[in-house]
Amino acid sequence: MANVSEFGITRSLIHAFDPHGKHYTPTIKPTTGFSASADAERLHRAMKGPGTDETAIINILARRTNYERQELCRSYKSLYKHDLKDDLKSETSGDFRKVLCQLVVDTPYMLAKSLYYAMKGLGTNDRVLIEIFTTLWNDETRAVADAYKQVLKDKGIEESERSLVTDMKKEISGDYEYALLCLVQADRDEIPVLQLKAIPEKGINSIINHELAEADAKDLYASGVGRVGTSEKRITRVICNRTPYQLYLTSEIYFKMYGKTLLEHIESETSGDYRKLLVAILRYAIDRPGLIAEWLHDSMAGLGTKDYALMRLLITRSEIDLQDIMNPYESIYGKSLLNAVIDDTSGDYRRTLCVLLGE
Repeated sequence: MANVSEFGITRSLIHAFDPHGKHYTPTIKPTTGFSASADAERLHRAMKGPGTDETAIINILARRTNYERQELCRSYKSLYKHDLKDDLKSETSGDFRKVLCQLVVDTPYMLAKSLYYAMKGLGTNDRVLIEIFTTLWNDETRAVADAYKQVLKDKGIEESERSLVTDMKKEISGDYEYALLCLVQADRDEIPVLQLKAIPEKGINSIINHELAEADAKDLYASGVGRVGTSEKRITRVICNRTPYQLYLTSEIYFKMYGKTLLEHIESETSGDYRKLLVAILRYAIDRPGLIAEWLHDSMAGLGTKDYALMRLLITRSEIDLQDIMNPYESIYGKSLLNAVIDDTSGDYRRTLCVLLGE
């Protein structure tokens, strides 16, 4: 299983800044004076005897970071010889139970399980694949791939040759497969941790390369609009390997050089799920809050709610940039994200999601 603390630290750094170097704002932050054992004792009291104190459960689990929740789970197991997840399942029900179970598993496992169900049975939920892999970086992707093996084991699948990659190859094909597997190989450009930490002091220019961005802009133009036919592999190698900060700069230079946005050209030169993936990667670099606002809206649009998508997005973004997603959501859809969640959910499930939103 992946090392949760490393996963959390990696996410907080590579995803921490917008294209101009401004720090994104999470709704859930590390707890001052956090004590895993004290939280474990409070949770045990909340579920002991007749009745359940749902408010106590929500105020602990929905206000802790993923790393803190994993420490809490370990402490609970040590103190009471029970898995916290099992006790929560026995004391709760419905969507409230589901969101609590999502909160107490580590992030790589939660994402790996989402991928497993996205590829299970007839057809593939490509939206889940795109949403997850667009938002991961190398260490995170490797952690999810490792967790996927544990998911298979937990499902009673003992085929040693099966892995995230082998399962994906059965479900996808063509340029879309090539691009997704480029991401899964976890060999995208890296930014040294010390350079990421220095962004507030040295600015975003300290981690981007103008010459490379200009070369990439020319290469992307030559791979598509500037030639007969499109060289998808050349396009993929640039878009699926550069950091979000580098892609943003490339997009800016591309517009200055050719008078049209890189996003417009990608949309006109590609198609299908391959286009959706490339567009998502570019939008994650150019307008991440707007992209995730759209994903959240889609999880609640139409008849019924795609609850697992809504949970996954709110849980994972709460520690990174959920506060920054709220403004574009309201400006695009004419309703606050909080009110949208309130209108689409109910009961203790609703209360849990509202806490993740910072209420």
